[in-house]
Amino acid sequence: MLLFSENGLTSFLRNKHPKINEIILNLSITNQTLQIKTTFRESEYIFCQQENAECYFVDKNGVVFEKSPSSTGSLIKKIISQKPVKFQFGQVLIAKDLWQKIEKLFLLTNEEQSPFKIESIHIDPDNLSSLQIKTQEGWHLYFNPNDDFEYLLKVVQELKESRPQTNFSKLEYIDCRFLPKIYLR
Repeated sequence: MLLFSENGLTSFLRNKHPKINEIILNLSITNQTLQIKTTFRESEYIFCQQENAECYFVDKNGVVFEKSPSSTGSLIKKIISQKPVKFQFGQVLIAKDLWQKIEKLFLLTNEEQSPFKIESIHIDPDNLSSLQIKTQEGWHLYFNPNDDFEYLLKVVQELKESRPQTNFSKLEYIDCRFLPKIYLR
């Protein structure tokens, strides 16, 4: 006779192996077998505690599940915390609404007509009312995550079109936190 708690076994396996995304248990009393099927998390992002510090793999739902051997590469989306964040493997890193906004940022800037591409997103865990994007050109974009990011992309595109003499790769930052005012440096 096999006695077990389905929820207890599932939570035990997830705690021991945070790489597991989904667990399906199938108990057959007639065959006296317990079949466990699992699917594993896929890395979608890299989360770094600080610039050039330890990094971790994060799945598309924002769950941290494994230490990353390297933080380099252009195919992975990178999020950098300006201060160390305490977390456990298998837990959600950032609140769902902010995570959805970060996903949208990467999605919108990956389109052909986007005025810039994201190298990394920098967050301050103590102040999530402001985010910073480091572009592949080297300049930073400061903005409020509650603002419409599609509108911000249009603003940056119009800024580039209205100032063809400005070399954007030599800019330090564009600050859009205080719209309608925009600050360049």
